[in-house]
Amino acid sequence: MTNICVFCASSFPKNERILADCLELGRILVKSGCTLVYGGAHVGIMGKIAEIFLKEKGKVVGIMPELLTNREIASTELTEKFIVNSMAERKALMNDKAEAFVVLPGGIGTLDEFSEVVCLSSLGQVRKPIVVLNSCGYFDHLLKFMEHAWDEALLPLPINRYLTVVNSPSEVMSALENFSLPPVPSWIKN
Repeated sequence: MTNICVFCASSFPKNERILADCLELGRILVKSGCTLVYGGAHVGIMGKIAEIFLKEKGKVVGIMPELLTNREIASTELTEKFIVNSMAERKALMNDKAEAFVVLPGGIGTLDEFSEVVCLSSLGQVRKPIVVLNSCGYFDHLLKFMEHAWDEALLPLPINRYLTVVNSPSEVMSALENFSLPPVPSWIKN
């Protein structure tokens, strides 16, 4: 598994431990020979992780919607750069290029990307590992909501069947390697 798509913020968290964990993950991924697939920005957590990869001569694939290139946030020094027409095309291309997904703390955009790959996994359309780095308990409330959705019979499987949650960057590679794909619910036809 080499092409790892990382979903994360284009801004910085207040909690310095969260940022430190995200940057440590970047160093772990590049040292493991992974290619970074990400949103293509040079700002925030996104930009810092890409910077780590580029400094270490790692490969970086950035996918940026045209509407954001005019805001001067697009990174220019990537191994591969794709400019797409929409956020939907960005997610689709990230999904195509990735062999696995790692979700880091972020905002609405990260939540959108995360929700889409989990939804597609539940439909049997994405058959790739999904790992959430729950640095400092950042995703606790979201995970609790998803547990509630399962309790209410609104998810076909418990959320922990779609993704693996880890609390430290050092656990991510093992979680990716040992990921067990969820079964596709019987009411879904492949």
